[in-house]
Amino acid sequence: MLEENSPKSTVEITAQTAYLMTDLMRAVVTSGTARRALDLGRPTAGKTGTNQDLKDLWFIGYTADIACGAWMGYDDFT
Repeated sequence: MLEENSPKSTVEITAQTAYLMTDLMRAVVTSGTARRALDLGRPTAGKTGTNQDLKDLWFIGYTADIACGAWMGYDDFT
């Protein structure tokens, strides 16, 4: 065996902070630019963004059991 790794469980943020952040990030799905995520039919939270020239956009979102990210744009600056 060359290397063996064991995950270490550490608390990075408190449960109260996680709740507040998720509650804030639900607004982008319930009444913001990521409303289509409501089609998932489950509680979803996330963050959207664009670059300064509005040529790229992205969404990072999560539910209780999955996280995902999506990017749309062209890598040739068009």
